[in-house]
Amino acid sequence: MRRLPSNQKGKNMTPNYSENIAQVDSNDTTGDAVKEIIDTAVANNTLFYSIFVNNIDFNTTAMEIYQKDSFEFERFKIALKNAGVSAKDIKSIEKLLKDASKRKKTSKDSNSRQLICLSSLLNDNSIPSSFVLPTAYQVDSYGQVLTVGNNPHIVSQCPIVIASKMKNINDKSVHLKIGWKHNGNWQYITVNKELIARTQDISKLAGYDFPVTSINASLLVGYLSAFETVNSSVIPEIPVTHKMGWHNNKSCFLWGNKVITQHTDFDKVIYADDVNTGDHSAQEIIFKGRDVYDEEVVRGLTNKGQYSDWIEIANSIFQYHDVRFAMYTSFLPPFLEILNINNFTIDLAGNSSKGKTTTLKLAASVWGNPDATADSIVNTWATTVTSVERTAEIMNSMPIFLDDTKLAGNVKDNKQTASALISNVLYAIASGRGKSRGKLVGIDHTSSFKTILFSTGEGPATSLTDNEGAKGRTVSLLGNPFGKDDMDMSRFVSNIEDGFKSNYGHAGPRVVKFIMEHSAEHELWRESYAEVRDYLISKSGSSSLAMRLSKDIAAVVSIIPIVHAALPELTQVFSVSEMVDHIWSKITGNRNLPDKNIEILKNLYTYAVLNTAQFYHGETSQVQTAPQGGYEGHWHTKQDWSFIGYSKNVFNSITGSYKLTFRDVAWKNNWFDLNGSGEGYQKQVWIGDRKVNLYCIKRTAFEEALGYKLECNATDEIAKLKG
Repeated sequence: MRRLPSNQKGKNMTPNYSENIAQVDSNDTTGDAVKEIIDTAVANNTLFYSIFVNNIDFNTTAMEIYQKDSFEFERFKIALKNAGVSAKDIKSIEKLLKDASKRKKTSKDSNSRQLICLSSLLNDNSIPSSFVLPTAYQVDSYGQVLTVGNNPHIVSQCPIVIASKMKNINDKSVHLKIGWKHNGNWQYITVNKELIARTQDISKLAGYDFPVTSINASLLVGYLSAFETVNSSVIPEIPVTHKMGWHNNKSCFLWGNKVITQHTDFDKVIYADDVNTGDHSAQEIIFKGRDVYDEEVVRGLTNKGQYSDWIEIANSIFQYHDVRFAMYTSFLPPFLEILNINNFTIDLAGNSSKGKTTTLKLAASVWGNPDATADSIVNTWATTVTSVERTAEIMNSMPIFLDDTKLAGNVKDNKQTASALISNVLYAIASGRGKSRGKLVGIDHTSSFKTILFSTGEGPATSLTDNEGAKGRTVSLLGNPFGKDDMDMSRFVSNIEDGFKSNYGHAGPRVVKFIMEHSAEHELWRESYAEVRDYLISKSGSSSLAMRLSKDIAAVVSIIPIVHAALPELTQVFSVSEMVDHIWSKITGNRNLPDKNIEILKNLYTYAVLNTAQFYHGETSQVQTAPQGGYEGHWHTKQDWSFIGYSKNVFNSITGSYKLTFRDVAWKNNWFDLNGSGEGYQKQVWIGDRKVNLYCIKRTAFEEALGYKLECNATDEIAKLKG
């Protein structure tokens, strides 16, 4: 082989290999196939082994090179190395090909042996009669699997089969359901195919009682590969997905571990976990999480209690427009794709102690468990953008729920501020796409989803974002959804919350079935939506924000008749038009109704006014006796004062649990007086003869909150407050 010039040593050889790829084989098809392998290795070098194992065409092409010409196979390995594939993965690929080649040779030597039916051999009718034993293996009278030959090796001390193959329709990854007979009973485990393709990986299954040790690991890899090959036409191949919602051209809908079709009897919903391995005629597609996180997300998608009891609870809230609108909106996600509607957020904001969260949980009860437990579909804002995007992708065509924005940012190792987190989540939901983030299993992909986000908080979530696109996709319902917060209302809210904690997950699936049963009417539904949308747009005037939000309101309004047709037991006593007028006036009117952040600003100012003796006042404090325990802040008494500074203890006491959110909002709105001298959101201010770090709020911020100019000093303010 020609030596490389000295100035070319160490350079990537992949381009040269690709240029001369035809030399590998005179067949152009093989040359193209090899080029595809190398190109894939260049683009996905760290993931290449996983891709190779799951790609039959790559295996076939590599085997042709391996068996035909050792020189060309060495060139092939060099090309993989220069493409960035690790030496460990290249060695594993070569071992796979070597073992497969040996099995193929053994198979040729055993051509005279007939394929043996496993169920007959084991006298076991519980496994499919079509499964056969690979010709390079035998089973003795004890049920042990051994290799064929003069010196047989024990592969396993019990029979092993591949019961089914699961192929993810989204990321194309493959899982195999492996079964082994232990003490007369078959046990099963479902694993990624990559896990049983490498000796060091298959050994990890020992922890699940799979019969593998370091001694027989390599033999088991070979046996399972041979079993899959010889039984490839009879091993059931099941399409699986990690995404809920519509599949197979909207002929079925995944809801948790259950499949809904237009033939579904809700007393006998198909459970994916209960489907017999040998018969999948009733199962169109099943859910298979990529990892534990996926499985946990959908665990709450189930039902409990009685449909009739849930209807009774729902009918009791129809007089409360915000609550009723939120419930209707929860039914919308399955319609988004059909009506060609974009995602948006319902933001329930206000100072009520319970009404917002109760409304959110009532909306969640449409689809599953609303109780704040490990198996709930309701989460909190103590999360990350990545987690929300993954949840939205998994919960496709269904709503997602995040309670209490003041918890945003309270996640260990989360480097985002509360405002950045909320802003990024609102934007991600509106766009319907997550960021591309390496692999979960298999090839990299960017998540996409159709959903509605329900959020609660003491202040509007939109106050924490500058992104106008996200604001235009957020319907903010400010104030107590139940109108008042007295003792009678508190009891009523508690009663309905107890009710839907015991009765949930009945309504949403019924509406999904109705959608499938009336597919011929989908075009009429789209026309109805367009009419309502155009009507509301005409009412928007010159407001671009109202114009954008009118599409979201129209979407909810247009499905109300469909929801009632699917759930005829829902009351129709209360006017829909009154509810729509109420919601429309809320979103097009003053979108800056009482905000928790403004309330905190007012409280900070009032505290300083009523406790002026606790604040250091500059030169005038030189004749003032310092308060016991020290000063709580700094407020200059001159007419042109520019800020009030608060100690950490006072600031934390007044902002309370809303501290993180208020701090981010204050920074975003330039309420803090900063000069870079202090720590984080604080600045250093003189108190007596020393500098201390204080949270300093600008005078202009207080004026914005109070709605008037502060031209008087602290003494005058005290008189004004008392007057």
